[in-house]
Amino acid sequence: MTKKLTLPPNVHQFETRKANTFLIEELKVALHGRSYKEAATVDNLAASYPAPVAGWLNIGVLHTALEGYAAHANYAPCSLAELSAKGYEYWALGHVHEHAILQQDPWVVFPGNLQGRHIRETGERGAMLVTADDSGIHSVERLLVDVLRWHAVDVDASEVHTLEEVVRLVGRGFESLVAETPDKIYLSVRVCIKGRTAAHGELFGLESQLREEILGQAAGLGIDRLWVEKVRIETEPITDAAHIAARSDAIADLQRFLDAAPEDAALLESLMEDLRPLVDKAPFELIRDVPELDAIRSGNLAGIVKSVTPGLLAYLAKSN
Repeated sequence: MTKKLTLPPNVHQFETRKANTFLIEELKVALHGRSYKEAATVDNLAASYPAPVAGWLNIGVLHTALEGYAAHANYAPCSLAELSAKGYEYWALGHVHEHAILQQDPWVVFPGNLQGRHIRETGERGAMLVTADDSGIHSVERLLVDVLRWHAVDVDASEVHTLEEVVRLVGRGFESLVAETPDKIYLSVRVCIKGRTAAHGELFGLESQLREEILGQAAGLGIDRLWVEKVRIETEPITDAAHIAARSDAIADLQRFLDAAPEDAALLESLMEDLRPLVDKAPFELIRDVPELDAIRSGNLAGIVKSVTPGLLAYLAKSN
């Protein structure tokens, strides 16, 4: 995208130096707004908005995070009380990407963005249709206009024992999601396997195989509109560290060794000598997308040892 696009003739751009009013004469609608001059604005822009035009439908157009709303930056902060005091009939707010009707007298609305951009923007996306006449606003409706919808499919694997059973659970999750989604919507899905499960050991180190099996489930639905964005394994073993420590075998000995490994400087240095050459050959994009590779590059091998220990022990305990 270029930094500046040629706008169509039906688009009005507000001034940046101060708030101003754009009049739609034939509809008796007054739009009050201000373009932002800087990427990060912490001033209260709403305070300087013009007085309403008497006898017209007054709409405030404002890019704001309101009172620290949601997980967004503190952009052009203001309060609902300030917006209400302006005397406008409707406030059309931007900046926050989630849909929310904050107030109805007057209307204060975040329509949300028209299209989810990534997995952190899941669910329906759209715009607002406001119906009004000389007597005021009669209805405010949400129009869904997104064409690709992001979803998180969480799978509870606590009652299953094998990778095959986990895959079947994911397939059922896909079926339910597709059944409740309109036909014209494409789906981008992140699958997250969760729960304390007997399958934890079998899943250890098999992320690639699990992803391929899950892709097969998606293909088996006979549709081309479901894309698997990522598969994450966040399961935990049923057998805890105390239970393994009580065993009198090599697995218990391995647990004691691994428990001490994060503090063993000589061992960590040896691991770094073996792993760093592999990471140095990897493309930057791969390192950026794989946390373990980034951890090796930054020298955080102790963290990797701690994170893989439960899965490794569960895998070995299941195999013995």
